[in-house]
Amino acid sequence: MKPKSKLQVVTALLLLLLLVSSIGGARHEHYSAASSSDGGIHSFFSDLIRDAEICLDNFVDESPYADIHASRLESRIKLAVEESRFYAVKGFESNVSRVVQPFSTLSGGAKQLTRYQLVFLSNYELLKNESDYPAYVEARTAIVNMRGGADTIKSSLERTELIVLWNESSTLNFNVSDLSEKLNKAYALINHYERLLEQYELKAPAFEDDILVVALSNEQPHLYEEITIHVYAKNITRISLFIDNETHSLKNLTAELQKKHRF
Repeated sequence: MKPKSKLQVVTALLLLLLLVSSIGGARHEHYSAASSSDGGIHSFFSDLIRDAEICLDNFVDESPYADIHASRLESRIKLAVEESRFYAVKGFESNVSRVVQPFSTLSGGAKQLTRYQLVFLSNYELLKNESDYPAYVEARTAIVNMRGGADTIKSSLERTELIVLWNESSTLNFNVSDLSEKLNKAYALINHYERLLEQYELKAPAFEDDILVVALSNEQPHLYEEITIHVYAKNITRISLFIDNETHSLKNLTAELQKKHRF
């Protein structure tokens, strides 16, 4: 078979497979258009950026739909990852495999952000009614994890901005400026949660006890992927982290501390 004919057969196969792939009945029209250039890839993942914006809008509004949107975003990106792996096994390489990883990190951070918002809000309601020490610890842990999720999103956006795709002779980049602004609002809300929680540290003697919370920005990192370890300590001044048989001392800790690490 001539090279040109073989390319036509491969292109037709990709179009057929991508058109029948769906989630919730929605086809990947934009994704499937990526056979001749990166235009379809850029369009599909740009839609996911807008989905992430909606998710963060819901988070800032404390909407119960925030976690639902995060789950949908996570499902769509997981499907893209599975499709990319399927075609790679078949020998069909594209720039999807290069683009999908930062977006996978994005969806993971969004899910962590919205999931722990629900944990915080439910436990904060308990604190408003009574001095519930376990509820305080749960709320404090939720804040640490929300901050970790936000940091994960920030890291993914930094990587996404560096991606360069091609549409014939022109380059294509991802615009994450709006999503970055919404992420700043998410950070502001987390800081607000922090201030709300500080009010309850002063109300009950039980809160004078030692508190230690450790959370990861990504609990399932890829090899060599840098993550952030978040540590919150109250009334503890000397802490050591043990990572890969190495001791990392953290001294004079009075609030949340971050440590970057790459496994």
